[in-house]
Amino acid sequence: MQEVSHIIWKVLSEYISAKEQETAAHHLVNELIDYGIDEEDLYAMSKGNPILRKVVTEHVEIEEELDYDDDEEL
Repeated sequence: MQEVSHIIWKVLSEYISAKEQETAAHHLVNELIDYGIDEEDLYAMSKGNPILRKVVTEHVEIEEELDYDDDEEL
């Protein structure tokens, strides 16, 4: 999956203006998380792209906070 997701973003980012890449990255990462992609694959996909890396890091931190909050409720 790492190679496929990296290729997907590489191709998409060629057609998305620099101004819109962060918005597109958030959308893509949200969809991939909903699909069930794991953290390792997300980071592999973002390798070499600072915009995508920032978005992946933000989403992973949010997921970790949500998991932590769920544990507190028990």
